[in-house]
Amino acid sequence: MALTLEDAVSQALRHNSDFRVATARRDIADAQLRQARAAQYPSVVASGEIGTGRTDLGGFFGFGEQTVTPRAAQITIEQPLFALGVFAGVDRAKAGQSIANKSVVSARLGLAASVAEAYVAVQAAQERRSLFGVALEKMQLVDREATLLFEKGSISRTEVARTKARIAEVRAQAARAESDVVQAQTHFTTVVGIPPEDLSPIQNVPPLPGTIDEAGAIAAANSPALGIAKSKLDAADAALRAAQAERWPTVSAIAEAGAVRDQFFPGYRTNDLRVGVRGRVNIFSGGLVGGKIAEAEAARRAAMAELDGAKAMVNENVATGWQVVISAATMREATAEAAKSADMAYADARAEHQLGARSTAEVLDAQRDSIGASLNRIVAAGDAVVSVYRLRAALGME
Repeated sequence: MALTLEDAVSQALRHNSDFRVATARRDIADAQLRQARAAQYPSVVASGEIGTGRTDLGGFFGFGEQTVTPRAAQITIEQPLFALGVFAGVDRAKAGQSIANKSVVSARLGLAASVAEAYVAVQAAQERRSLFGVALEKMQLVDREATLLFEKGSISRTEVARTKARIAEVRAQAARAESDVVQAQTHFTTVVGIPPEDLSPIQNVPPLPGTIDEAGAIAAANSPALGIAKSKLDAADAALRAAQAERWPTVSAIAEAGAVRDQFFPGYRTNDLRVGVRGRVNIFSGGLVGGKIAEAEAARRAAMAELDGAKAMVNENVATGWQVVISAATMREATAEAAKSADMAYADARAEHQLGARSTAEVLDAQRDSIGASLNRIVAAGDAVVSVYRLRAALGME
């Protein structure tokens, strides 16, 4: 069964190591958010101990040497009431989750574009190989015709030699085309995870916005690079709030219950139950808190600068990507027309050569033009497809 471009993308998403790394980091971010949120909820801690031994109170309290089993148990329930650092930690974890999610989107879109490029490269290389194979067959026909004409005295030995030189040139190009096929197939296997044994022609290219203004609006809302930069700024804001929160007190409600047996002398027992409020405030840290705040402020400035850079880069990518798509589409149409005309010119030159109206050199030149025009058509067709996928990745269009 032939492999489609969509199938290749799906296979690559299962195989590609970079994408699997991105999804694993997303899972890490999800787990970190759960950990941060857990700090808002009540914590319940139970502890206990038990032992055995002998004690000798020397007659005090009427106890002599005896075997005892001291044991104790305690349970503590604590609920944060006022803890700015906890809430800042949750916000920072949310920003981290957003970064991870957008990184997955970026990896998925980038991989789709890379697969499209590898897919097109294999088809283009195979088409070039076929093109040179056909060209070599036609060239051999011209060589036979030139040899017959030489034997009849219609052309010079120079024209025969030129024909053989051109055959050698095309044979070298065919060998290179074969090497290009192997390289393209190897790269495809690396990107997708399976060899390109049977690739279907690309039928439908994903759509793009109707205008560059629409493309800019979509990029502003969906660009993974821009979204990551915004989330990094959110994370920096949360980190700054967390550092500043260390100057504020934390307050928690607590409830503790405990029981002790045989702890100090045989038969000792006590039960405790306490309910209250626990507070903590950092009075002096030797400049530690101030240093953390200064560090967080600098990190926030860096995140703001990174966001400004991301906005400029996205705008540039939209403008250049849009022009590349337009140019590639124009080149595809123009090179297709040029290849068609060059093929017709070569066919006419062959026919006229057989009638003696064209020289062998003119036929060879027409064939070279035909091959060059076909190569341009192959390259332009591939570029047109890849440019669409690259622009969609920049816009964040899934």
